[in-house]
Amino acid sequence: MTAVCPGWVDTQMLSKEMNGKKVHFPGIVAPERVVKKALKDAKKNRDMSICSLYAKGLHLNVKFLPHKLTMKMWLNGIKDYL
Repeated sequence: MTAVCPGWVDTQMLSKEMNGKKVHFPGIVAPERVVKKALKDAKKNRDMSICSLYAKGLHLNVKFLPHKLTMKMWLNGIKDYL
């Protein structure tokens, strides 16, 4: 079993604009890319499939930094849209 951890995925569910401002999603990836990577990783029996460099960076952060600090950094990146 492979856990898929894509980060932001470019779908219709993701608002591209909020309060008249274009929303920037760091590390956003196309759904097709997520699926292709997930299937490839599942065939290799990997535990996790992490699609974007941004998501990989967050994953590495929590190995070395407290989760609370990583979440604070992530929220800081999207604070203009909350």
